[in-house]
Amino acid sequence: MKGIASVNFDECFAVAGIRVMNSDKGLFVAMPSQKVGKEYKAVAFPITKEFREELFGVVLDAYQQKMEEKQDHEKEQKQQEEQKIDDPTEESAHEFAADTTAEETSDFVPEDSQEVVDIDESAGMNMDGM
Repeated sequence: MKGIASVNFDECFAVAGIRVMNSDKGLFVAMPSQKVGKEYKAVAFPITKEFREELFGVVLDAYQQKMEEKQDHEKEQKQQEEQKIDDPTEESAHEFAADTTAEETSDFVPEDSQEVVDIDESAGMNMDGM
């Protein structure tokens, strides 16, 4: 499992436990399921092919965006550490920069945390927080 998401539909209905998974063919979206007997059955799922493609596309796009944010955050931290090592006389300035960065990225969430994707039917699909 690469990540997990909750999707809110027009702030009226939420589906939690949507998973982003990896396979030999690449990333895919798995809807929430529960074990019934020896099988797992989906408990919430898109009915039409068009909506499934739209929903899965939004979830995967949000996952990719979050991973890019994570990479940018890690790159920025590495650069700050390198600057701190290169010029220890300006340590207080670097500490201030690190504090500012931490505040600006306080909504950063590791990939194994739950995220929310909001879907507003009147404006199409959009993401908040994934």
